[in-house]
Amino acid sequence: MSDTITWSNQAYYHNNAGRGIVAGPINNAGLPALFAIYYPNLVVGSATSAQTLQNMSNVFGGTGYEVRTTEYRDNRTGVRSTLDLQLGDHQIEAGLWYEFNASSQHRRWYPFSKASNDLTPYSIPQNPNFTQYYFEFRTDDIQLHVQDQWRILPNLLLQAGVKASLQTASDTVPVQQLNLPSTSPQVNYPTGELTSNNWFLPQVGAVWDVTEQEQLFFNIQKNMRQYIPYGAGSNFYGTSPWSLGSQLAFDTFKQTGHPETSWTYEGGARTQRSVDLGPLTSIEGQVSYYHVAFSNRLFNVATYNFINPNPAVLVNVGGVTTDGVDLAATLGFGDHFHVYDAVSYNKSTYDSDYATVSGGVSTNVPISGKQVPLTPSWLNKFVVSANFGAFEAQFSGDFVGKRYVTYTNDMSVDSTFQMGLEASYTFEMPDGDMLHSLKLSGNVTNLGNIKGISTAVVTGASGGYQGYPIAPRMGFVTIGAAL
Repeated sequence: MSDTITWSNQAYYHNNAGRGIVAGPINNAGLPALFAIYYPNLVVGSATSAQTLQNMSNVFGGTGYEVRTTEYRDNRTGVRSTLDLQLGDHQIEAGLWYEFNASSQHRRWYPFSKASNDLTPYSIPQNPNFTQYYFEFRTDDIQLHVQDQWRILPNLLLQAGVKASLQTASDTVPVQQLNLPSTSPQVNYPTGELTSNNWFLPQVGAVWDVTEQEQLFFNIQKNMRQYIPYGAGSNFYGTSPWSLGSQLAFDTFKQTGHPETSWTYEGGARTQRSVDLGPLTSIEGQVSYYHVAFSNRLFNVATYNFINPNPAVLVNVGGVTTDGVDLAATLGFGDHFHVYDAVSYNKSTYDSDYATVSGGVSTNVPISGKQVPLTPSWLNKFVVSANFGAFEAQFSGDFVGKRYVTYTNDMSVDSTFQMGLEASYTFEMPDGDMLHSLKLSGNVTNLGNIKGISTAVVTGASGGYQGYPIAPRMGFVTIGAAL
């Protein structure tokens, strides 16, 4: 708009339809009871009797297996607008982001038969036996911000701003999941609208170039996490009020619940120097300390099961306090060798206990002072690299400390340490008319072929987790060409 004013705008549209597909035996735990609700005329004696299971097998194609899908759709439209003003020593920015998302999800069950040779993970099956549930969501998100970068001195930059985060989300449930025999009162997924607005989320920070080689920095900011507009199965996608098992639970949360918020404080120093210490010729490093105070952490007190849901209670369970230190350094040994190492310490603990209520009896769950599950206290990564013209090589290592997998810290998965090796050589072509170079690379992961848990998922407050193993040693050879 002028030499000092720039106005940038962007509009976008995104549509995505997909599905997750699982096939399994019809007599899996919980499935006979579910199918008995939708096919009561096929039940002979009990839901698990041999005749009932045979009848259900016939309905699902005769193989004894079924296919379950979680089908979803996202339909998003949005706009971003940013105004930049360069006013002397001030760089001022103001902007907005708006998005509307019409999303949906279905849980459907399909037959698995020998004749269904068109069944693949890459397409949505057709003609379901029944739809277990069907959600539709409408979500409006608005973000507003204004900020200023003030160059107070040539070597001192102050950054400050404020953000507003606004969301209104609602759902409808065209197909409700039918009641299961073991659940009383009847479970119905809730419908309703939630608004979570925070008009004042401030941030302030500064960067001070103390010398040409050293820099100090700090940052303070407040953030808010919006509610997750998602239906059944929220344990896998985060805690969502719309996944509660009754309208009463949703209405209670709407009156008493609050979005999660956090205050983050961070400060640190950086350096980059050339040195003359024998083979050591350069040092780059950074150290930082951070403190995060989380408030109104949300927690699903009742566990959730995809097949046989129990009415959950979603509550704010107090705060979490996080303190951590990150330290990283790169040592240069001439032009050909570099050693990088980063170590991180994190302590994230719950500030208070929470209570569960069953049959009118309240039970205290002692999590105050316990480490947040899946958050290791120690992490370390190193990379030793060599570079000799066309030849490059890296030797790396990753350490992940012990991780608790329950809220009461009575179960954990062991620490792991993996190493990797990578090397490449680039061949320059003599004439270079059509092919300039060829690059041959070799890569070996999990060099020591260690065994352990790579990823863990906490499945409930009562003490259970899913563990996924570390991939075995694998080798790759890659040939690349530059034309």
